[in-house]
Amino acid sequence: DTDTARLGYDITVTDPAGDTWATVEDEEVWDDAAGLYLAIWQGFETDADDPAGEYTVAVSVEDIIGGTTIDEQTTFEVTA
Repeated sequence: DTDTARLGYDITVTDPAGDTWATVEDEEVWDDAAGLYLAIWQGFETDADDPAGEYTVAVSVEDIIGGTTIDEQTTFEVTA
């Protein structure tokens, strides 16, 4: 069907030391191809024993049908 897209995504969060802190793998999202906006909502909760500092969230979204991938990343700060 040319009116739909099949999208998959992975999320990796790394801690201030560069170690993997959390992952979400092989999730799939179905979306209308006519839409210009896709939002992926994923929450991560920190604990008191998580190290303070800058964490990096890397997201990879793949058009499973078309074969293209977009990679993005952002950061958030955990304070003591």
